[in-house]
Amino acid sequence: MMSPDDFKKSLKNMTTANKIVASWLAPYLVDEYFMDDRIIQLLSYHPAHKAHELEYLVIRIEPTFKTRQLCFKNISDPDEDSISYKSCIQNLFGRFCPIKASDMNIKQAFRIAISPYRCEFLRAHSTDGVSNCEHCDIICGKGTETPLHVDHVNIPFKRILADFLTSEHIDYSSIIVKHIGCNTHLADDYLKERWVSYHDSIVKYRILCGPCNTSFGADSTSE
Repeated sequence: MMSPDDFKKSLKNMTTANKIVASWLAPYLVDEYFMDDRIIQLLSYHPAHKAHELEYLVIRIEPTFKTRQLCFKNISDPDEDSISYKSCIQNLFGRFCPIKASDMNIKQAFRIAISPYRCEFLRAHSTDGVSNCEHCDIICGKGTETPLHVDHVNIPFKRILADFLTSEHIDYSSIIVKHIGCNTHLADDYLKERWVSYHDSIVKYRILCGPCNTSFGADSTSE
């Protein structure tokens, strides 16, 4: 393995490093077990040092956003876990922010809690994952050239979550999450029930193609 300084120099900067690591991972198929010395060295810089004595690496599909996700299994651990190579890059370049990373895990847990209801909407308003965009009417989804997004109408996810936390007098620092396999979940089942009920009472969904959803900007957040 390279020395930390040489490894850092080979990645040049954070922007270039993200592109380089993405190119390293691109050839690996979903659910294909692999080992890659470059990735292994990068994971050694994870801020929580969670990857050690690796048994294997694997790409899984993240259930909420249906994106590729890097996962791993330690020899001594019973289950796989997900890992952010971007956090490793940030830590390598001295730019890792623990508070921001914690917020991301918490938001993911809240999103996963309501993902079954999003999936129910998708099943009811598409045929095998294919439907028409409600804005431009283009056919999008599985097997087409255009991605399908399930989008919040009028009130974005981040505002619903912020309003819920305010109404419940909950501070981020008090929220506990747990990791099951590659996913992050709310540890408090009662909190999860209240959140799902609150979100379901407010949310209205629509189907958009990826380009239309992106054109509406960050406030028009899909889940």
